[in-house]
Amino acid sequence: MRWLGEHSGWLLIIDNVDTPDAAVEVEKTLPKLQGGDVIITSRIADWGAEVQTTELDVLGEQDAAAFLLERTEQRRKKTDTDTEDASVLVHELGGLALALEQAGAYIAKNRFSLSEYRRRCGATREIVLGWYDERLMKYPSSVATTWQASADQLAQPERKLLNILAWLAPEPIPVSLLEGVSVDDADARDALSALVSWSLARFTADGDNFTIHRLVQEITRQRLSGDEKESTLERALEILNAKLPSPHWDREGWQLWGRLAPHCGTLLGRLRDHALEPSATRMMNQLALWFYNRAEYGEAGPLYQRALAIRKKVLGPKHPRVAQSLNNLARLYYSQGRYAEAERLSKRALAIRKKVLGPEHPRVAESLNNLAVLYGTQSRYAEAERLFKRALAIRKKVLGPEHPKVANSLNNLAQLYGKQGQYAKAEPLAKRALAIREKALVPEHPDVANSLNSLASLCGAQSRYAEAERLSKRALAIRKKVLGPEHPKVANSLNNLAQLYGKQGRYAEAEPIYQRALAIREKALGREHPDVAHSLNRLAKLYQAQGEYAKAEPLYQRALAIREKALDPEHPDMEGWI
Repeated sequence: MRWLGEHSGWLLIIDNVDTPDAAVEVEKTLPKLQGGDVIITSRIADWGAEVQTTELDVLGEQDAAAFLLERTEQRRKKTDTDTEDASVLVHELGGLALALEQAGAYIAKNRFSLSEYRRRCGATREIVLGWYDERLMKYPSSVATTWQASADQLAQPERKLLNILAWLAPEPIPVSLLEGVSVDDADARDALSALVSWSLARFTADGDNFTIHRLVQEITRQRLSGDEKESTLERALEILNAKLPSPHWDREGWQLWGRLAPHCGTLLGRLRDHALEPSATRMMNQLALWFYNRAEYGEAGPLYQRALAIRKKVLGPKHPRVAQSLNNLARLYYSQGRYAEAERLSKRALAIRKKVLGPEHPRVAESLNNLAVLYGTQSRYAEAERLFKRALAIRKKVLGPEHPKVANSLNNLAQLYGKQGQYAKAEPLAKRALAIREKALVPEHPDVANSLNSLASLCGAQSRYAEAERLSKRALAIRKKVLGPEHPKVANSLNNLAQLYGKQGRYAEAEPIYQRALAIREKALGREHPDVAHSLNRLAKLYQAQGEYAKAEPLYQRALAIREKALDPEHPDMEGWI
């Protein structure tokens, strides 16, 4: 200290100031160190104003992979997949420098290849993360021991919160998830602040989210006793379940879903075949419905199927919740063009609901409506009309004439009449549905776009082109904004707008719009979906109208092949398809 006081231009590094007592002593000493610069390294995040703090982030994936390859260059077993294996490994280790050094030392000591290390780590991860060799690593502790030293400083509520959060995904967690939550009679937000103070968690730049490193989560889970695992896993499920927003469209709700979905998915993965799994069926259905509304059908399907299997086993095959799962899965199959499966499940759901809930329950109306939509798509108009009217009557009676569900029935019935050319019957229904939705919902709601789209189709069919174009463009703008530019409903609007232009001979404008709609549908629905056939058919008709038969014919042939595969050859829609 005397030497430092008599000289200037020096740099002093005070390393591993990792306890409150050490931090206090350092802060007392700093005023005496005025002739040079001081760097403090610490896992403690909170310091006085005289200390300028800088958080050290993990290594970027490219730098981390380069470090790992260089660290093991002389002693690892080389393979052709080293570059790919390094990228995967650094992702699994979260770019944490100490973890990369530990992995590098372990690989070098055992002369493993990177892929062999990954396999060993997957089989005996706790042992591997706990291994260290001070001489080889030039560091006195393993990753597990290093993080545990910080965890040992936590008070009981803070430790409990860390144990709960360890079950979630290593993705940003919304701070709002902890609003109003208590842990051991302490406020979870206060406990989170303590985790941040010990660098066991960190706030994102906007302060709306926080992160916990994947290895901190993993080591925390490894150190839990059997009872602690059960209780904290159950608490994580309770907290997440309580904060799930509606999966139906709502701007703030969908934004929150975007942040919660990774944590729901991770937690559901940990609950597979667990005693708590039946308690998670609501989360499965809610997450699946959010995916469904975003047209991510591949994500929604397994969740719906899993929830259905659990509910049938736990509640019995005739329970209303089983009917709800059947209904959800039927809607998904309909959207995928799997009409026979959708009809079978819809009928089962309807039968259960009628028997258990009574013939005039809103859930019965939901099943009637969904079955009618399916029949309308298959040109079974008489059956569809009967069911639509029955659903409409129930909804009006039970929910009231101004309810959005009533608007849904009115709009569906209008579309059905429009398909049959009964425009005088269809248009008043479509206008009534739009009026209800504009009154009950926000102006940019997807259901408002549905009504605008239906009304535009009716106007276009009656050669009221200017009105139809205005409505179509409004619907398209809403759908792009709230659903995203790659959603199938955006393709529907594009297709309708292109059809409108085609009717007016505006072929140059129609063609790229048809092509865009086709590309969206192929990407979102798959190349064999009936809606893809519809896009192909429309584009082919456009080419045919211009005398470009060489372009039209292969599109017609492909559309016909899809329809023959998706529908029964005797289906009425097959007649005169081209």
